[in-house]
Amino acid sequence: MTKKKVFKFVANRSVKVKFNYDKGVPEEGNYGPQIRYGVVIDGEDQVLYASEALAEVIGGVLKRAGQELLITKNEELHEGKKKTHWSAIDLKDGEEKPKPAETSASIGKPQTSKEEPPVSKFDPKLVMKGCIKVVTEAFKDNNLDTKHENFPCVINTLFMEEARRR
Repeated sequence: MTKKKVFKFVANRSVKVKFNYDKGVPEEGNYGPQIRYGVVIDGEDQVLYASEALAEVIGGVLKRAGQELLITKNEELHEGKKKTHWSAIDLKDGEEKPKPAETSASIGKPQTSKEEPPVSKFDPKLVMKGCIKVVTEAFKDNNLDTKHENFPCVINTLFMEEARRR
């Protein structure tokens, strides 16, 4: 049996994480108690070891296997000490997917008729507008204020994913 890659979060970045199960497995780690989750990130099966703080955030949102969350690790210096804050947003995978015109894959792509081939031009303003719309709806669906500290970070991450995809 091959070992799965262990996923490590990068500070101030949001990551789409699809959970293989609706719960994690408690374990004792090098730095104390942690929860192990089987996840898929960028299409690759991986293992995510969550601190108790992260597991609490995930547990507040994770309801079913196959659910996709947008998880953000925010780090900031406060009085010379590094503070870490976690957030997780349900991306409504499965039966609650957004309409096709609103999915992240279609953001920034001009709507075309069936006779026309799709236009591949990347329009940053249109993509950013779509990212703001998708993230705003996700925040509202999860009862989060758009003035939340993670709002700009999540939009930026989604925008960069879209730019990289094109």
